[in-house]
Amino acid sequence: MRDWSGQRKDAPSFYGFALKGDKITAFFSKQSYVYQTHVDFAKEYPDMDKDDPNLKDMREVAGYEEEIYDLNGADALRTELRYGSGKGELKGYRYIIDTKNLGGGYMEVSVIPTSESEKIEDLIDADDVKMIVDSMKFEKLK
Repeated sequence: MRDWSGQRKDAPSFYGFALKGDKITAFFSKQSYVYQTHVDFAKEYPDMDKDDPNLKDMREVAGYEEEIYDLNGADALRTELRYGSGKGELKGYRYIIDTKNLGGGYMEVSVIPTSESEKIEDLIDADDVKMIVDSMKFEKLK
């Protein structure tokens, strides 16, 4: 059971767990790639292998323009976290990290300022915040 007391009103609605720090709070959720099998989808994306979903295909289908980069050996994509159909005020950043090594799918990590008085633009490139984000690594426990 999550403790919703003190939760920021603009925190992501659905997540598995959160890590709250002095500057940022990170919300984690494990997701599955879901591809449409409708005939029109197959015609529009003929090169997509629905049996081997991946971040590159998801990026194309979702229309993300950001580049996929390497995050400690995993494909990752950083997108802006905005509400209001993606056109609202910048609230944070969403990292979509391919997790084939964890049985498929991807991990979504949403990062927002812990304090509502802070702006993500002022925090995301700070050395201590950048170090936290850049050090994320998801591995299967042995």
